[in-house]
Amino acid sequence: MNDLSKISSRDLGLERRLPLPFEGVDVNFRRNPQCSGLGLSPDPYKRPLGSPAAPPGEIRGVVAGSRHSEFFTCSTCSTNHRLKNNKAITE
Repeated sequence: MNDLSKISSRDLGLERRLPLPFEGVDVNFRRNPQCSGLGLSPDPYKRPLGSPAAPPGEIRGVVAGSRHSEFFTCSTCSTNHRLKNNKAITE
């Protein structure tokens, strides 16, 4: 994530729903080889009603689950992908 996207997301008041990348590593992406969105990251921000829409081309989905066992449900193929801690995987 570059500094510009950090600044713009803060300016918009958006809260992240996915873990931050760590040292350039982000493993929270679509991992189903049968999905047309394979390898693409979902929109990382919560977007409540009245907030700006996701950028064109960014696929939304549902992030659910309890703390430390959250998962992302792909809106294209409905596969659940468990969210991973990028820092732990990098280390």
